[in-house]
Amino acid sequence: MCKKIIFYILLFSLSVVTGCIGENPNLLNPPPQTSSMNVRFVNLCKDEPALRLLMNNTVQSGLTPYATCSDTVHPPADSVGASVTLDGTEKYKRKNKVWFLYKTYYSLIALPSAPGDSIQRTVDTIISIGTISSFTNRFNTAYVKVMNALPDTTYRFSVVLGCPNGNSIVQSLRYRGIGPAIELPAGDEAISVLTERAGSAPDINLYRLQFKAGGQYTIIIYGISSGKPDLLLLDEFGGINALSNINSIPSDEKYAKVRTINFSNQQVTVKKKSNPDEIISDNVQSGFISSYSN
Repeated sequence: MCKKIIFYILLFSLSVVTGCIGENPNLLNPPPQTSSMNVRFVNLCKDEPALRLLMNNTVQSGLTPYATCSDTVHPPADSVGASVTLDGTEKYKRKNKVWFLYKTYYSLIALPSAPGDSIQRTVDTIISIGTISSFTNRFNTAYVKVMNALPDTTYRFSVVLGCPNGNSIVQSLRYRGIGPAIELPAGDEAISVLTERAGSAPDINLYRLQFKAGGQYTIIIYGISSGKPDLLLLDEFGGINALSNINSIPSDEKYAKVRTINFSNQQVTVKKKSNPDEIISDNVQSGFISSYSN
């Protein structure tokens, strides 16, 4: 009798397990671990018309023109050998493997040699940047990094939130350098980019951009046009359109409105120090506030 009871218990247990497997196909055929890993390719090699990223000689990105990115693909393994190809010909192969983590987005960025490098190649480096899963949308913020992808070692860049006297995001970033992820307010923001060269004062340009709450971004400085840095914004959670241009703020919008509050016991007039003929506030009475002036 005891043996029969044990037999029926085993039979019932087997039927329950079989039913669970039948209801959940992931138990029979679990998805590969790499299905949650997303890799895109960014081509910042100006002298190459269009390139592909190849991983383990099996998985490749779409054809990617200069200053654009591919759509994301799943890597063949959690660590891969990465190379860049053009029409099936290998242009560059990274010496060390690239490692990927579960539920993470990666951007593999191809860069050329700098003019002073001992070996000159149109594709010289693959830099990997990834999202950070521990960051959360706690305070309606985004996380932002800055990368210097301008292949000229005579330039360095500092980036500041808002006007040049605002909070620093990164300072004196060299070519191939990447700053730490900084938590910034989500929404519309302005940044100042200070272009630094030895022997001259920094040149300042302002840019307007937008961050989504909970987003992770990389600001990429990749060129100079008419004396101004060219900037791209990489939305690290994005797809084929993850890379977009960052527009500079026109010079006629670069102004501040100022007014004078007179706490003294006499009437005052405020003039611009660099140009005393330019009056900011005229004849402001004691205890009064002037109108705004540009």
